[in-house]
Amino acid sequence: MNTNIKVMKSIKLNVQDRKVSGAEARLEGNVPGILYGFGLENSNVMIEHEQLRKAYNLLNANLQVEFELNGKSITALLRDVKLDHISGTLVHFDLFVPNPESVMKFNVPVRFTGQSLAIKNLGGVLEQYKEIVQIESKITDLPEFIDVDLSPLVELGSILKIKDLPVIDGVLFVESPNQSIVAAKAPKRSAKKS
Repeated sequence: MNTNIKVMKSIKLNVQDRKVSGAEARLEGNVPGILYGFGLENSNVMIEHEQLRKAYNLLNANLQVEFELNGKSITALLRDVKLDHISGTLVHFDLFVPNPESVMKFNVPVRFTGQSLAIKNLGGVLEQYKEIVQIESKITDLPEFIDVDLSPLVELGSILKIKDLPVIDGVLFVESPNQSIVAAKAPKRSAKKS
């Protein structure tokens, strides 16, 4: 059964060819970077700092960046963004262009949907074991989230595992099928004072 899966979002950025040094690019309000990957020679590029900051603040490791460079439309993954922890400015980034036909490994965040009756009616506590799930897929099939439906957690002690996740076209879960994701645990009893 395939669910209604939302494929990973992309963001459009103005990526420019960089003819100046990294330091000069930073002085002009840009962040220097490297563009590399499928069908490309490694090249120096830059993105305006505030534009890249907005993309970086989306906090998704699989964020796809769409841009045009030298008349060519490109989709890349934002990788290895370096931050100056003192000033808070972005100082460097990599843009990796994957082969659209290659299957790659990705870490995808889990997102809980539905309601657990063990939590709602029995006072259970939700215990999360995994925040991300490792998958293999093509870039074009990469989901934004792996949705985990909590409704099967009807009894205290119920556990959802990788093997309980829905089948998604073009996506292979690569972790152990018995890896726990989330459970409905009994609430901890506080010790009575005598």
